[in-house]
Amino acid sequence: METYNSVLDMFDGDRSLSQFLVTILTVPQFSNHPAVVDLLANIGNIICTLSRHQNLYNPLIGWAKDAISAECAREVRELTKVENGSHFSAVHAKAEQIEGFQIDGMALQIAGEAPVLWALLDSLLSTRALQVSKIESKGHMEIRILVSDAQEAEDSEYWAQVDDLEGVIEGITGDCILRAEHLASQRSATMMLWKVVIVSLLKKSTNQKANSLSSILGIFLHSTHAPEKVIETMAKMGLSISINAIHNTVCLLSAESSHALQYLGQTLLAVYAYDNFDINLKSTIPTAEKSTDTLKHLTLGLLFPLQHGVTRDDLKCSYELWRKSRLNPLSDCSIGQTWKDLLSLHQDVSRSSGLSRRDQFNSWKFLHDLCHHSPPYFAQFQSQISAPQVLEQIPVAKTPLIPASAMDVNNSTVTGNIQAIERLMAQGGVFDPADVEDGESPDVTEYVVLVHGDLGTGEHISSMQQHQSIETTPWRRFQHIVFVPGLFHLKMAAADAIWRALIQPLSVCQDQTSLMHDIAQLRPHETGIFGSKPGLWMMHQLIGHDGICRRLDCWQIEVEKINNAHKMLNDFAIVKPSLEELKEIANQLAREYITTYKLTRARRKPNEQ
Repeated sequence: METYNSVLDMFDGDRSLSQFLVTILTVPQFSNHPAVVDLLANIGNIICTLSRHQNLYNPLIGWAKDAISAECAREVRELTKVENGSHFSAVHAKAEQIEGFQIDGMALQIAGEAPVLWALLDSLLSTRALQVSKIESKGHMEIRILVSDAQEAEDSEYWAQVDDLEGVIEGITGDCILRAEHLASQRSATMMLWKVVIVSLLKKSTNQKANSLSSILGIFLHSTHAPEKVIETMAKMGLSISINAIHNTVCLLSAESSHALQYLGQTLLAVYAYDNFDINLKSTIPTAEKSTDTLKHLTLGLLFPLQHGVTRDDLKCSYELWRKSRLNPLSDCSIGQTWKDLLSLHQDVSRSSGLSRRDQFNSWKFLHDLCHHSPPYFAQFQSQISAPQVLEQIPVAKTPLIPASAMDVNNSTVTGNIQAIERLMAQGGVFDPADVEDGESPDVTEYVVLVHGDLGTGEHISSMQQHQSIETTPWRRFQHIVFVPGLFHLKMAAADAIWRALIQPLSVCQDQTSLMHDIAQLRPHETGIFGSKPGLWMMHQLIGHDGICRRLDCWQIEVEKINNAHKMLNDFAIVKPSLEELKEIANQLAREYITTYKLTRARRKPNEQ
């Protein structure tokens, strides 16, 4: 202690310890001195010691408050700059600003450019101390979150009221996600949202133009038909823009969308899609006339460009299609194409296996089902089974969608579909060539226009073209319209055809090989539902499960032919066949057990054959 006393005695009179410390820390020539380096290295311990001093706590807290406030204010000012993308102007609004808005991206930007403010908010919103401990129980990793206050009990009670949440999540993801993990993930997402909202309010108070979040929320509230009083309240809280600003933005975006529609439509490289929707327009004051008729049938549509290098010349085939159309009374094609013409697609036969393209896929499917839905021995080959060979693969491309204005048209009739197509193409800037002057609209006479819709839309378009086929001009007979169903609707039609052919008829119940007989084994308590009118999802599940069972039955029959001792697939697994042996059997199954067009010939043979 004498040494310390002697050092302290040096600071008397004109020399003070505070002046000494300020000097050695500010004068550059002392920056590399060992004593100064040691002082800076232990500055954390020194500040903690000062904060515990009874006379220094309040001054130190005051200094820290001023320092943190100044730094946070500087960070907020940086965030409000135009280059940070936080400005949103209703007068210059762009659809890209709304489509590209992401809360996660905003959170990452704030955390990167305002780390002090972000950490401060994180501390203020995370006052509950969380202790995470991992323990291994029953072969699974369990995560327990211990919270210091009573709020955890309330959260646990809330999640306990959700029926079988863990089972639902496990069924969807295939992973064992525990309730505590789900709770922690939701807490993290909620806190991130809170922090983004708080920072957005701070930015808006600093610069009124830094209102990206409030603008997006205002447009969202408008799109969900929120009451104006709610929007006004949110605007006063700084969480939304004003109603007038929202209306200006919507009008500007509508005008921008209209220009984009016309630009895309007049390239003749646009695909049109439309569908119906209903709105229940309830009247505040009922009237005597049609007081209960409040349901309005409308039509919505959108346009999107053709991708993958499609050009206008690729679509220049309208006259050729009309020349071969059955609707054309002067058609020179008496015989149209049938399903047999599909057999000419991908006829290449493998030299090694002698299988066609379709047979190769069926062989792969047989092998895939065996390794995924049979005795555990075959599961070891799952990683060794390569994917089916790709034929004419369409590259994945991000397609921009441009929504069109809703139309007061009921497209459940042929007349309604005529109006819907004409109005939708008018929004795309394409009109009847006879009604416009040269240059105002592209002449679509020689080209085809692809139209998407559900199966009902396809039927109405087919009826429409049949009714209009007597017209003299290509436009009036809708010669340019080509309906293209989506893959989802194609599957829907296939599932409905299977139901009508193999389940609906009463005679199928007497056939032991019918699909209804399989339903009685797979879903014995749901035969009535399948016999009346099952939903699309139930039919898809049934088709998938029954196909797997049927293919496994084929495996069992074939391996028993090879060896009579193999009465079951479990018996076959005991001999441990190799993957090459399984592939050979799968190829044989594809040749012998798959129905082809030759079935018609076989059914014509006498019963003895």
